[in-house]
Amino acid sequence: MKLNLIYCKNNQNVIGVDNDLLYNIPEDMKYFKNITTQEYIKNNKNIVIMGYNTWKSIPEKYKPLENRINIIITNNHYDEFKSDTGIFLTFRSFDDCYNFLSDQELRGFMMGAKFIIGGAQLYNFIFDKYYDLIDTIYETYINYSINLDEYDTSILNFTIEQDKGFTKLCKKYNDCNIYFKGGTSGHGATFYLYQKNFNINHNEKQYLDLMKDILYKNNIKDSRNSKVISSFGEKLVFDLRDGFPLLTTKRMPFKTILRELLWFIKGSTSNKELNEKNVHIWDANASPEFIKSRGLNYKEGELGPVYGFQWRRFGAKYSDTTKAYLKEEGIDQLVNVIDLMSFLELYGDEYDVDNMNYVQDVISANASSFRLWFEGNYQCGYRARYAQRINSVTGEIVNEE
Repeated sequence: MKLNLIYCKNNQNVIGVDNDLLYNIPEDMKYFKNITTQEYIKNNKNIVIMGYNTWKSIPEKYKPLENRINIIITNNHYDEFKSDTGIFLTFRSFDDCYNFLSDQELRGFMMGAKFIIGGAQLYNFIFDKYYDLIDTIYETYINYSINLDEYDTSILNFTIEQDKGFTKLCKKYNDCNIYFKGGTSGHGATFYLYQKNFNINHNEKQYLDLMKDILYKNNIKDSRNSKVISSFGEKLVFDLRDGFPLLTTKRMPFKTILRELLWFIKGSTSNKELNEKNVHIWDANASPEFIKSRGLNYKEGELGPVYGFQWRRFGAKYSDTTKAYLKEEGIDQLVNVIDLMSFLELYGDEYDVDNMNYVQDVISANASSFRLWFEGNYQCGYRARYAQRINSVTGEIVNEE
C-alpha cells in the first residue's frame, strides 16, 4: 500500500495556526480537490485520512469531503463517530487504519489512492514511522513567515526538499491571492510535486519531461486543424526487454489500442472493421462530411492510405478496400523489419560492421528514409555504436560512427 501526503506550508514549515489552516487560498483548495478526487483506479474512490482537529476544521457544509472516503484517526474522540462505510470510517490509531486498508486492498476493495491530509501530528508520524510507504508528496509552498509567538502553530518536522529519498518532478508558480487571519493578504503560491525515487517510472518521466519542455519552448505553429505547440527532432528511448512503454499518466484504453494496432498490422483501410470491434477512433475521418470536405472520393467508411496501408504496401497506388493487391505492389515495411531483426538475432555475434552487405540489401529494399541504431550489449552483439542511414532519393547507405 502506498501513501501520499498533500499539504500547504510556509517558509517556517508551519501548516496551521490555532487548529485551522495557515492560509485561505482558493486556488489551493481547487488543487486539493482535484488531486484527491481524481480517479486513479477505475471505479474506486480515493481515501483521505486525517486527524480529529483537521476534521473539525472542515466547514460543516463540506463534511464529509464528497466523492472521497473520509477516515478520521482519533482515540480521545472515537466514540463521537458512528462509522458508516462508504462515507467515513474512524480508527483509534493510524496503525489500526493501516492494517484495515492493507487487508481491504488484498481483497480487492478500497483500491483508490490514499492521501494523508493533516494535521501536523499525523504528517510527522507517517514520515517517521511509515516513510517507506510514502509515494508522492504534493506540497504548496508559501514564501511568507509569521510571528510564531502569537499563535498556536502546527509545524512539520521534515523538509522534503532536503530529503535525498525523493525527487522533485514538477514545480509551478501561481500568482494567486492568499489570505491570512486578521484580514492580511499576500500573493504567490508554488506547487511542488515530489516522488519517492524508488517509485519513479523513469521511462514515462522521459515523456513528461518532453511535454514540459515543449510547453516551455512555446513553439506555436499552424496546422490543418488548429494551432499546435510542437518540437521537431525529439526522441524517447525505451528498452523493450523491460516491458511495453504504455503511458500511465492518462487513461489508456488498452483493448482499443490493441485492436487498432492489429488493424494497422493487417494493413486494413476500412473503418467498418474497427466498428465491428467497437472501436470508434477513426469515425470522424470516415464520415461523408469529412471525406467531402477533403475533396476525396472514398466510399463511406473507407479511410484511404492510412498507417496500415503505409506499413504493408508503401509506395503502392491506393484503391478502395475491395481491391486485391498483388504481392509485388508496394513495399511491406513490416516484413523488411522482421527480416532484419531475425538476421541480426541469428548472426549478430559473428557479424561485424565490415560485413553489413546483407543488412544493407534488406534496408535498401525500402526507399523510405529512416535510421537504425545498433548499441553495444544488445542481442546483435556489436561492441561499438553504428548507424545506418538511407538517402530516400538515391537509396545510398551511409555508415556513421
